[in-house]
Amino acid sequence: MTGDIAKAITLTTYGNAFLKDEFDISELTLDHPSFSFTNKVEFLYFKKRFLRKPTWHLYAESPIEWLKKLKQNGCQELRMVFQNDNSTELDGKTIPDYKLAGFVGGGGKRFIQTVFGKNSDFWQSKEEVTNKNDPNKKIWTVSYGRSVVNYPTANKTEYDLKNIKKTLNEKLTEISNFAKNEELEFWSDWFNEAIDLLNNNSPYVNKKDKLIVPIEKMELTSLQLIAGSGKAWCFGGMGSWNDNGFGDGDKQKQYEKLTSELYEIVNLSYLAVGNSK
Repeated sequence: MTGDIAKAITLTTYGNAFLKDEFDISELTLDHPSFSFTNKVEFLYFKKRFLRKPTWHLYAESPIEWLKKLKQNGCQELRMVFQNDNSTELDGKTIPDYKLAGFVGGGGKRFIQTVFGKNSDFWQSKEEVTNKNDPNKKIWTVSYGRSVVNYPTANKTEYDLKNIKKTLNEKLTEISNFAKNEELEFWSDWFNEAIDLLNNNSPYVNKKDKLIVPIEKMELTSLQLIAGSGKAWCFGGMGSWNDNGFGDGDKQKQYEKLTSELYEIVNLSYLAVGNSK
């Protein structure tokens, strides 16, 4: 998965555990795996000023401060939100989200919803390279802007984790078989590894992976989904699964159909994990 997705899952799952159960969030520093390449995480709000242009102002200068401030202000819950875009055009043709998913800002729109009873705010991240020569590769500054305020809270979507896991397993099997038939052994193995994680009773074994979500608060199916869907991410630019192409028109259509379906179920898996109880 991309860094912005990992951050959203981490902030949402840790945030809910903190809001509901006073879960320890002291790990949410820049040393956390989800912020591996990040030198700064800030949270901003848009302030209107009389007869002057609205400007962004600092709400919190770290994830820990953000979550504590949200709790103080009565936030009850955090939710991950994903909206398909599929609106980018090139040479008169619409480019599907999965083809742009490996690029900053591409692949659809993602938000973190902060729920305050009947009304909610929505935060959207913006990533910018601010220190490209950092020896520790912490090159990114991530700014979460509160882009929507006091929007009516809709009923929470309930996700069937077991059914989503089943569908993801089926799509990974289909695309792995396709890759194998086209002698793309690297990618066939890649998807098979995702299947293995999806069905492993201990999908996370090292400390870095275990920190992505608060595993103490997550059921096994959620952990399997985040591990399997994380490995299933194959959408990027040069050298990625998206970089393949086939001279045979029918094979190309099958490849694009399978890729689009995998992208859809992978994103649904992220939402299911991020919004799990």
